[in-house]
Amino acid sequence: MEDVSKKMGTFVLASACMGLCFTAAPAAAYNVYYGHLHNHSNVSDGTGTPASAYSYARYTAGLDFFSLADHAEQISSTEWTTIKNAANSANSDGNFVALWGFEWSHGTYGHVAVINTTDYCASDESATNTFSELVTWVENNDGLAFFNHPGRQDTGYEFDHFSSSLASDSFVGMELWNKSDDFDDYYYTSGYYSGDSMGHFDEALTRGWYIGASGSGDNHSGTWGTANDFRMGVLASSLTRANILEAIDARRFFSTLDKNIELSFTIDGEEMGSVMDAGTYDLRIEADDANTEDFSKIELYKNGAVEDTWYPNDDNPIITDTITTSDGDYFYIKVTQDDGDEAISSPIFMTGESQGSGSGSISKRIATGDDDVEQYQTGGTMYMNSSDLELVYDGSKGNQYVGLRFTGLNIPQGATITSASIQFTVDETNTGTTNLTIKAEDTDDAAAFTTSSYNVSNRTTTSEYVSWSPASWTSVGAAGADQKTPDLSDVVQEVVDRTGWSSGNDMVFIITGTGERTAESYNGSSSNAALLEITYTE
Repeated sequence: MEDVSKKMGTFVLASACMGLCFTAAPAAAYNVYYGHLHNHSNVSDGTGTPASAYSYARYTAGLDFFSLADHAEQISSTEWTTIKNAANSANSDGNFVALWGFEWSHGTYGHVAVINTTDYCASDESATNTFSELVTWVENNDGLAFFNHPGRQDTGYEFDHFSSSLASDSFVGMELWNKSDDFDDYYYTSGYYSGDSMGHFDEALTRGWYIGASGSGDNHSGTWGTANDFRMGVLASSLTRANILEAIDARRFFSTLDKNIELSFTIDGEEMGSVMDAGTYDLRIEADDANTEDFSKIELYKNGAVEDTWYPNDDNPIITDTITTSDGDYFYIKVTQDDGDEAISSPIFMTGESQGSGSGSISKRIATGDDDVEQYQTGGTMYMNSSDLELVYDGSKGNQYVGLRFTGLNIPQGATITSASIQFTVDETNTGTTNLTIKAEDTDDAAAFTTSSYNVSNRTTTSEYVSWSPASWTSVGAAGADQKTPDLSDVVQEVVDRTGWSSGNDMVFIITGTGERTAESYNGSSSNAALLEITYTE
């Protein structure tokens, strides 16, 4: 066969490579391989034998890797052995990677695909009939788990709404497309939390779940990999089972609606899925399409919101820039082609200490409309969807309690807090005398607010507190020194020093007092909601 190569920047396409071969310098060289991990056979409610599924995926669909994930509730131990044997027979390192898995399918807690475990578990078994029990099982069995079609099974409890207390490194991805339902159904749709302007993917990420962007055919009809052109793209050094599993575990994959899209996203040379210390780094994005379709737009997302946008109108755009990051940030990219096809990368996560400083910092804004609330003193009624926050006098309702919950705070237990403050933005001007007291909830991991009466004032608070008599607020939209609290280090320190505090936990602040300053709430302006800023040393 004639070796025909096409060099594009640092990308090299060659007939000797399956998928994309590239070196996104200075990262290691990777190839891109395409496949599906969530599919069904006649072992559960699909069509065709496991052996025929693997054969079809390789020889008819031309996939590089493939896994079955039949419903565990319909699998017998004998059938489980049949699936694993079929995968082992079909696997051919260098040609086709065959994996096996199962789908934990719960009518209340959702569906989860689990790959690469010796055994399986089902939602109708007493030891694994809740989501939290499944998380424990996956961790104990070295599985790689994916959130399947988020939102489809939600009755108020699906995946425990990504509770940060359950966040597990064993969960590596989330389907952003499923069957022929594309990003409109599983990325752009609203998530579980009203008013946060986020889909399920970002809601999980902001709560400490280090997951990547995936998708799968969920095929039941015997057309594994040919029902559409949607793919999961995995960046691996070679097409072996070990290397594909390593890449999946590293979140080095992307979700694409075009089977020819090739994607690289690096910060400081570290590819998508990486976890790194915060700092200022070089950013690099490269996209390509073997059919030379142009990319009309590239977007960089930071913590769930668009941070930057480029309009390359080119079939092989290369973007380079400099980016400054903070502890707790995550970044991913979304590319759009002229025909509307899109691809989304897995994130790069910033965690640990700031680069070279021996210290860390976080900046967390209120993430949902349920995380900044007001409670009336008389009767204890909770107001969960206010378009502003009265600190703390609210006309005929009198002085009230204000609760602020900040989620996913990556501060190590026992760290020394060197500064802490909450930045507000003016919603209405106020000039009268105001005296406020700020405490934190004295708990390891603050629970979400509910509509139950007195849900703010009934919480146990820290012994440490800060008094604040803010200057007059005279300009709507102002967010400066007059709208920033005094230093809250001692208050935060009391919580972080608790033996049960863990990095990634949530923290609640409670404000009481007299007088009135009116700040933006999440529901009034999510981008101007209260912002918690903390620095620390270890």
